[in-house]
Amino acid sequence: MSSKNTDNSYGWVAKLFHWAVFLIIIAQYFFANNLREYNQYHFATGVLILLVMLIRFSWRATNPVPTMPEGTGPLQTMAAHGLHILFYVLLIGMPITGIAIVQAKGRVVSFFGMFDLPQIFTATGAEDAGEFAATIHGVVAKVILAAILIHIIVALYHHFGKKDNVLRRMLPW
Repeated sequence: MSSKNTDNSYGWVAKLFHWAVFLIIIAQYFFANNLREYNQYHFATGVLILLVMLIRFSWRATNPVPTMPEGTGPLQTMAAHGLHILFYVLLIGMPITGIAIVQAKGRVVSFFGMFDLPQIFTATGAEDAGEFAATIHGVVAKVILAAILIHIIVALYHHFGKKDNVLRRMLPW
């Protein structure tokens, strides 16, 4: 299997990013919903998502995605690309709002104890910005879940309904 994407399939690097982000997001939702108070695992996992998404974005920018299956209309193609862009915006923006929330409270965001993020959100009025970031963070969490659900439904529709290779080209096996 090639590391680079082809016209018919994603390379192993893109697949690794896809499934790693999916698993990290599952862990992140567990940490957010089951560990209360000042949750360093949730914060560190958010930073991990941000780092992985930035690396993933640069990989995708240099590795064009496979072509859409024959018979895919322009509206469907635009919707597919739009959903992927939405994922990048959400999964990069979400950790940034999380960092803003924590730092606006005067706390430190640590990456699993290996290093602390520089304090960016510490200016006067940071508490108001932190409250705004918290509102955005909550809304974006719900939008991410909805986008994931749409993504899964569409992939299954392509596999079982249209019987094309959209799902198979991203499977790790």
